[in-house]
Amino acid sequence: MAARWLSATVLLLAPSHGVDSYMPQTTAVHRGTPRPRRMVDVMGATVAGSTPNAVESEAAPRGNAITDRHVETFVINLPKDTGRLEKVTNELSSQGLNHFTTEGVAVAGKDLPKAELRRRATAMARVFATPGMIGCYLSHVECWRRTLAATDPNARADARADAAAGEAPGASGRYSLIFEDDVVLQPDFRKRAAAAVAELEADPEVGPTWDVLMLGALGCVHPEGKHGLNRINSFISGGGRRARRVTERIYVPRRPYGCHAYLLSHRGAAKLMARASLANWHVDGVAWGIRDLNLYCVAPLLAHQAFVDPSTLGATMRGLEARIPRVIVDEYTKVDLQWTFNEPIIKLGPLPVTMTIGRCLGAIIAGYLLSALTHSRRLLVGHTILTLVCCTLVRVLCRPAAASEGVRAAGCRTAPPVV
Repeated sequence: MAARWLSATVLLLAPSHGVDSYMPQTTAVHRGTPRPRRMVDVMGATVAGSTPNAVESEAAPRGNAITDRHVETFVINLPKDTGRLEKVTNELSSQGLNHFTTEGVAVAGKDLPKAELRRRATAMARVFATPGMIGCYLSHVECWRRTLAATDPNARADARADAAAGEAPGASGRYSLIFEDDVVLQPDFRKRAAAAVAELEADPEVGPTWDVLMLGALGCVHPEGKHGLNRINSFISGGGRRARRVTERIYVPRRPYGCHAYLLSHRGAAKLMARASLANWHVDGVAWGIRDLNLYCVAPLLAHQAFVDPSTLGATMRGLEARIPRVIVDEYTKVDLQWTFNEPIIKLGPLPVTMTIGRCLGAIIAGYLLSALTHSRRLLVGHTILTLVCCTLVRVLCRPAAASEGVRAAGCRTAPPVV
């Protein structure tokens, strides 16, 4: 019984991420084989020196698009992780998603110059976030920036269709698809995702204003409200929503985590860039906690994370921590015990120590056991205060922060360092 309680408890504080520090890479995927691709900018112009490919032309239909509003697919991958790249390539191509972009998306957090780090991450992040957490965050920021550019209604020819229909530019809801490299897709992913988008956009209330549609998620995301102890995670991190069903396939999740698969609209990209362009903590802990972000989730989930490899955000896999069994502790999101137990929460400032979920839980339990064994009220009070301070720190780290417009533009134009 105690083991089952612990298995469920270590799930509580688990932010979900599949990648660590990133660096640029250019990859196109066709039937599972990397090959040169023709890069197209938001105006449809070919990037000099690239390889022609009619499939990638703006005039040609996008064979791997979910709907005609789907303008780009991004995959975040660490170039040295060729095994992950091969797996995600096969995963996407098996679902007909044969083309994706990684060029310039990835940011190597551990190799950012100090001046760049100060410009693109908050002071709190520089103290308490691991380099991998910062790299992951800024990689998603780059996806948001590129989505904002690629879906700009004033920069695309289909803005004329909006004008002819008497609609404001961008009313047609263009969006990008963003994956991390450990994503696992469910059967008929494209067909089911297209049906979910159609339902979402057909709804007169939410269709014109949706920002994010999560295709995979962790945390308090069960469509029937079966969140269990995950509610503690929602309470600690804040940013919870009133869960409600919108359509048959779409609902508002209470407090989601996870960035392994989501659709991002032009409106959503604009909000995220305006509110959360500075790295502060885990990207999903910050971004998905913005309450005025119109965020929705599909039911059932169409993507999960492959928890085969340890988290590359700074997870510790040594000694006993590497012996934790890979037992699934949440059937709905497919989270396993070992991955969750070793997910980093905070870095202890300049010290070479990272507190993972398992270490945090172990410290909390040990403190209360020691208080009980020594019958020390002073120790009990002190340990409780320390625990509350740590929980408050997490709540503070979940607050979004954004740079000024000029700093934001300068930061995004700076090429990530190459390892």
